Amino acid sequence: MWYLWIFPPHVKGRDFHMTQLALQPVFGDPRLPKRFWDKVKIVDCNLRPELGPCWEWVAARCSFGYGNFQWEGRVRQAHRIAYEILVGPIPEGLEPDHLCVNPPCVNPNHIEPVTHSENCRRGNQGIYAISKAQNQTHCLRGHPLSKDNTYIDKHGKRSCITCRREAYREFLRRKRVNK
Repeated sequence: MWYLWIFPPHVKGRDFHMTQLALQPVFGDPRLPKRFWDKVKIVDCNLRPELGPCWEWVAARCSFGYGNFQWEGRVRQAHRIAYEILVGPIPEGLEPDHLCVNPPCVNPNHIEPVTHSENCRRGNQGIYAISKAQNQTHCLRGHPLSKDNTYIDKHGKRSCITCRREAYREFLRRKRVNK
């Protein structure tokens, strides 16, 4: 395990205390029990290789793919335990987001505390849906999604102005007919 020892310059003599800070969480860190590490294997991070390898949980998982681990008398998510023990507590109002987009990964270097809305925005569905929508050049009816013909709502969703106008005209026509 790698540690950085910090010597505060303002403290001298027998009053000196060393502060131990871990540079980065390391696989097999003794702060987590051996039974935790027995349930983890190192695999390549396919979607984000620049992050380094994933520490994939191979034991019990919940329906969303996150690892389950018995800790302090109750079953908890394994990635949360790894982050809280090896890095520190997750701040109030934030939740862990897997940067590697791999739910069974327990590598704290791949986890970032973010708000719930940011986590949802980054979520699995969001990544693929957003990239697909951003690459879309025409609406379903074939109208071009140019700057002049694209409406962006308050959530950032794009839609075709021509189709919106046609839908509104149809709404008004039906409203007149039903009177």
